[in-house]
Amino acid sequence: MEDEGKGIFVGDLDSEATEEELSNLFALFGTVQKVTIKKDKYTTRSLGYGFVYFDKAESAQLVLKLNSKLWIHSRPIKIGPAEHNSNIFASNLPEDTSEEEICKLFSQFGTITQVEYLPQNRQSFIKYLKRSEAQEARKKMSDAIIRGCQLKIGWADSASLQTSVLLRFSRKRANYMSADEKNTKQNENITESQTKHELFNENNVKQQLQKYGDIIRIDLPKQEGGNYRGIGFVHFNANASGERSAQQLIQLGLLTICGVDVTFAPHIRPNQQQQQQQKKY
Repeated sequence: MEDEGKGIFVGDLDSEATEEELSNLFALFGTVQKVTIKKDKYTTRSLGYGFVYFDKAESAQLVLKLNSKLWIHSRPIKIGPAEHNSNIFASNLPEDTSEEEICKLFSQFGTITQVEYLPQNRQSFIKYLKRSEAQEARKKMSDAIIRGCQLKIGWADSASLQTSVLLRFSRKRANYMSADEKNTKQNENITESQTKHELFNENNVKQQLQKYGDIIRIDLPKQEGGNYRGIGFVHFNANASGERSAQQLIQLGLLTICGVDVTFAPHIRPNQQQQQQQKKY
């Protein structure tokens, strides 16, 4: 591919970080050809990660070899090689399907590096060594009939997975427990240790939930006055592990995070809601 070896992945980006800032930062390592920060399809908010492409593969390799922390907006960012999506998502598999059968069925299109099978959902995630192999499998297997079941094949990304969780919590309690440093000094009920570690905010909520899976981003929307709205969102990685992490949180139902009782429910995006409604008819 044209960009093969010339790109790097950047993660843990601040929601206010811009493509121009990334371009300026990585221009220190070589000529930057393209920068993209991935955004939510519906809210247009940053997903907290993106990609930087150089004109030469040597520049990308230099960044990766340095393996040093780079900072934007006073926070470190993650850096790794840019990988083109080679994961596909197969659904409506026959109930008696096995992982062995899935490997045999899809290996005819290329080298499979990973298969994750979810028998309870009759779904599977297949990762190929090359994107071109995944493209071929997606093209050839879409709408294929296996023992009377018509397969549905798509790219395994955030549009096809339910890897986001809806949070609900008391606005009053959350605003009390998110007091800033100035308010903390005026409020004797909030200790210094709580100020540093337990304030209810996106960073601390992420730290508390990180044990359930690799979180891309936490959103805790606020009103114009700066108070929380009482809802939020957790976005896990767009893969089978991320979907399992989301299900695990949903099954927990309730957790106390930084002194605030938080409940969890599925976050159904507009396109997923449409798909679910279509299945009813």
